[in-house]
Amino acid sequence: LLFRGGYAHNLYPGSGTATIDDTTFSVQPSLWIDRTTERLHETLRYSPTFDYYNPNDSLNTTNQSGEVAFQYRLAPYVTLFAGDTVTKTSNAWSQPLSSGAVSGSLPQASPGIIAPFAPQISNNAYAQLAWQYSRNSMIGFGGNTTLLDFYEPSRAQGLFNSTSRSGSAFFTHRVHMKQYFGGLYEYSLIAGTPVTSPGPANADLEAHNFLAFYTVYLQPTLS
Repeated sequence: LLFRGGYAHNLYPGSGTATIDDTTFSVQPSLWIDRTTERLHETLRYSPTFDYYNPNDSLNTTNQSGEVAFQYRLAPYVTLFAGDTVTKTSNAWSQPLSSGAVSGSLPQASPGIIAPFAPQISNNAYAQLAWQYSRNSMIGFGGNTTLLDFYEPSRAQGLFNSTSRSGSAFFTHRVHMKQYFGGLYEYSLIAGTPVTSPGPANADLEAHNFLAFYTVYLQPTLS
């Protein structure tokens, strides 16, 4: 059970209205289920969040978030990772705690734009297949799809609803007992539709991302 509090100076900057200050309080209970068998690791999380504002109590909301993830060992050296996360929120600071990425994997990307008080629904589904084809080397392939929808246009003017799809491939190799290097390539296609109409034209983005990394373990628990 998590409690949070904060202070917001000027809730709606750029709106042309007088400065509005507010204090916020959030209560976030979470339920986690984690189960491991010989070949399967399952994780399930549900977390509602209750946001309270003072004095602007018209912004009080109840948010929802759920996540399911699993790892399944198809063969001794082949593992499938998959999961889905659904979030309904209206406050960027009441985002749920996440179970995080698989240990040793690359960090998850953050959204490019944060709309602090715009109600939104997002859904992210992913799958990745990892194959350790030799003692010191591993490759993997994956796919990801994300949906972002601002369902109250009056509080999200100038923003875009979006759908994105991406595919990726990675390689990692151990060059020493404590040293690894590798790389990641990701292709993304993002389609954006303005929340309000009339508004700006649709926006489509095609992106190619490359990342190289090098890891050294200075101590067993420090890298």
